[in-house]
Amino acid sequence: MPPAEPERPNKPEAGGTADSLIAFLDRLARRLALEVHTLWLVFRHRETPWPVKALLIILLAYLASPVDLIPDVIPVLGMLDDLAVAAVALWLAYRLTPRHVMEECRAKASEAAEGREGWISRFWRKLTGQERPDREA
Repeated sequence: MPPAEPERPNKPEAGGTADSLIAFLDRLARRLALEVHTLWLVFRHRETPWPVKALLIILLAYLASPVDLIPDVIPVLGMLDDLAVAAVALWLAYRLTPRHVMEECRAKASEAAEGREGWISRFWRKLTGQERPDREA
C-alpha cells in the first residue's frame, strides 16, 4: 500500500478566488508600507550614516523628477529604468545602514502597523457591501 499523502494546509490556491487575490495584494501593500515606514525611521535615526541619508534624498528626488534615463512614454522600458534605479539605491541603502539601526527601525515600524487593517481589504469589503450595518454576518 502506498504511503498516505500528507494533509495540506487549508490555503487557497493561487489565482483561485477574488478573496485570495485581495488577501495577496493586501499583504503586499502592508509589506511595502512597512518598508517605507522603516526607511523613514532609518532616515530620521541619529546613527544613520550621512551617505545613506543623501542616497535616500537623491532617490526620492529622482523618482519625483520628470527627468528619466529612459522616457516614461516608452511603454515598458520607461518604467523599468525607474524600478532598476530604485532597486539599486535601496539595496545600497540597506547595505550601508548599520544592522542594529535597521532592526530597531523595523521593530518600531512593525509595532506602529500592528493591529491595523490593510487598506485593500477595507476597500474590497466596502466595494462588495460586506461592511454595511444592515447586513447580518
